[in-house]
Amino acid sequence: MASTPHVWLITGCSAGFGISIARAVLAHGHLVVATSRNPAKTPDLVEEITQKGGHWLTLDVTSPEEDIKKVVEKARDLYGHIDVVVNNAGFAVVSALEDVDEALALELSPFGIRVLLVEPGAFRTNFLGQNAVSYQPPSDPYLGTAVEKTQQYLHSENGKQPGDPEKAAERIYEVVMGEGMAKDKKQYLRLVLGNKAYENARLKVADLSENFLALEDISRSTDY
Repeated sequence: MASTPHVWLITGCSAGFGISIARAVLAHGHLVVATSRNPAKTPDLVEEITQKGGHWLTLDVTSPEEDIKKVVEKARDLYGHIDVVVNNAGFAVVSALEDVDEALALELSPFGIRVLLVEPGAFRTNFLGQNAVSYQPPSDPYLGTAVEKTQQYLHSENGKQPGDPEKAAERIYEVVMGEGMAKDKKQYLRLVLGNKAYENARLKVADLSENFLALEDISRSTDY
């Protein structure tokens, strides 16, 4: 159990990683302020978390900034501070891939705030379910291409993903707190979770390295 409990503010706790992380954090003796857009839809989860000593607040991350600030302030007032924020809430639109921006980590570093970008592979959550993802039909030029095939694959894989969200939640907790498998490890920006995600990341790094080395002479030819 935690000798000095940390306060975790976790968004998107109505299902998936959010509720799994909340459970893991509480199991280790820390304090949880769970949030979701409509707690009334998950009364059993709200009761579970509150009975374990946590709190549950209503938070729609798409609300105006002022409304979000009020909820964050309410969460902070419960314990006087917030140590960890898990920005987990989201709604996926499967039509394009978006790179994660590292600017936030650089911006917050001078204030002693660490950013951890968790990059999960396929985990058996509701992320691919109809209530969480919008499958927009590709336009005519993309019919029969990798875009359409990816959408079809994601749709068919719902409920068959190899990743265990409970294990992922435990690993996320350990990396944030520097415990368990992450004990004595350096703090890094990224945490890739899942065998397939790890292999894809390794391939991406290798591809980037080959790209940079192949064009090194051109890259280095433009200074005065």
